[in-house]
Amino acid sequence: MIREEEARFEELYPEAKVDLRPRSAREAIAELFNDSVEMIVSARALNDEERAAQKASNLEVNEFRIAMDAVAIIVNEANNVARLTLPQLDSIFTGRVMDWGLLGWRGSGGKISVFLPDRNMASYELFAARVLGGREYTTPARVLTSSPDMIAAVEKEPSAVGIVGLNWLRNTTARVRILDLSDPAAPDSLGIKGKYFSPHQAYIYKQ
Repeated sequence: MIREEEARFEELYPEAKVDLRPRSAREAIAELFNDSVEMIVSARALNDEERAAQKASNLEVNEFRIAMDAVAIIVNEANNVARLTLPQLDSIFTGRVMDWGLLGWRGSGGKISVFLPDRNMASYELFAARVLGGREYTTPARVLTSSPDMIAAVEKEPSAVGIVGLNWLRNTTARVRILDLSDPAAPDSLGIKGKYFSPHQAYIYKQ
C-alpha cells in the first residue's frame, strides 16, 4: 500500500522524491527515535518499552491510524486443519501442544512445526500481546525475517503453522490455507460465542 502511495505522490508532484526505506517495525521506530527519519509507517503502535524510551527522551511523536489489517494463521494447503480456538493457538505457540492429532486433527502431519516471524516484526509482537497475553513463545522450528519468506516456508512444510499479516495474502497463489478462528471467551451478548471466523470476516465485523 505504501509503495502505491509513493508512486501516486510522485506522479502528482513530479519534482518531489520520496525516500522509501523498508524496515521491520522495531527498526523503523528506532530510526524515528534516533532522528534518522521524520515519518514511519508501522503495522503496530508503540509497545510499552518504546513508550518508556519516548518518555525518557522527551520525544514528541504523533500517531495517525490510516488503515486496518488482520493477523492470519496459515498452514500448508496439504494440512487438513481448518479451524482452531484461541486457547488452542496459545497451546501451540507456547509449546504445550505440539501434535495436530492432540487438537482433534488427525492425518495432519503429526508433529507441529512452529514457524515464527522475527521478533522485530509487527506480527510477532501483535500476536504475543493479543493471543499469548505476554506469555513466551515456544522455541520455533524456524524464524522467518519477512512475511513473503513466512508464506514460502509454510508452503513447503506440510506440518507447519505460521503467522502473517493478512495483506500479504492478497492475490497470492501460494499453497497455504488461512485458518478460521474462534474465541470461547467472547461474551454471549456479541452473538459470536462458539462461532468461527476467517480474518476477512473478523475484519468486517470489527469495522
